[in-house]
Amino acid sequence: SGAETAAGPLARVEFWRAGRLETAHRVSVVVCDTEGRLQAHAGDAGLRTFWRSAAKPFQLLPFVVAGGPAAYGLGPRELAVMAASHNGEEPHRAAAGAILAAAGFREADLLCGAHAPLEEHGWRELAAAAGPPSPLWNNCSGKHAGMLAHCRLRGWPAFDYRSPAHPLQREIVQAVERAAGEMPAAGPGIDGCGVPVFHLSLTGMATAYARLGGGNALPEEWQEASGSIVRAMVEEPFYLAGTGRLCTTLPALAGERVVAKVGAGGIFCATLRGRGWGLALKVEDGSSTAAAVALLEALRQLDVLSHSEVESLTRFPGGRIRNHAGTPVGRVEVRFSLA
Repeated sequence: SGAETAAGPLARVEFWRAGRLETAHRVSVVVCDTEGRLQAHAGDAGLRTFWRSAAKPFQLLPFVVAGGPAAYGLGPRELAVMAASHNGEEPHRAAAGAILAAAGFREADLLCGAHAPLEEHGWRELAAAAGPPSPLWNNCSGKHAGMLAHCRLRGWPAFDYRSPAHPLQREIVQAVERAAGEMPAAGPGIDGCGVPVFHLSLTGMATAYARLGGGNALPEEWQEASGSIVRAMVEEPFYLAGTGRLCTTLPALAGERVVAKVGAGGIFCATLRGRGWGLALKVEDGSSTAAAVALLEALRQLDVLSHSEVESLTRFPGGRIRNHAGTPVGRVEVRFSLA
């Protein structure tokens, strides 16, 4: 537990079974204020990685700044689903479909592809539908519907909206740069849903999430747009993820104290609105289970969540791992201290 790296003390989430270490997951956590100043960290504060779906509020931001929600009569549910990595449950599909309809598009215009739902409630609905999933089932369908609506709003062609050269994607890169206070690495990667994905420092990600929650680092119209996105994530948390998902249960419990967004590959980011801080973490091997454990522990150490609140949110109450029969079979150990 006291191992050192060039970046500082080794930070890990560990899973133990029968008193023996089974898996260990290296994690880096960074907390910044709206000026990009480091407030706390564990692990490698200089780590750079892909933002994945934790970038979604910032991919949405230019559409909101441009007045898109008012132009198409979109409310908090639609805003939340445009920032979502959702389960593909019926309300998620309906909200994404409503965005398409409002902007004059059809499901066939979505270029995100289709995949099976992320969680069991979506699986059951897909089984009942007795057919393959369509693009609306994709966890990114809300984001893509919003991108199409943004194209219609601005008079841009929609057939190639995923291209890094498209004016929509260029505008999103500018928004990411302004929010994070740094340029994403040249030559963007492509995310699972086909749009550009950004390679940034954890410090940049945390700074962006601090600015999403408030402060004066962004222009006034951006602050207003950010506020409406965060309010939507708090008011309609189901549409941000879905049944059983931490991105939904966390704001449902904590309100505007903390709003979090998951990303694939072991990413979690959060706005700590009461503090004026943002948090970004990466589990290096990509474990989403370890990332959720690390997020809750970081929020507890920062006194954003109480111990009892963490216990109500975690998959591992009391740090115990249980099997499907409910029998305790192991424990979770979090080995980092934010400093």
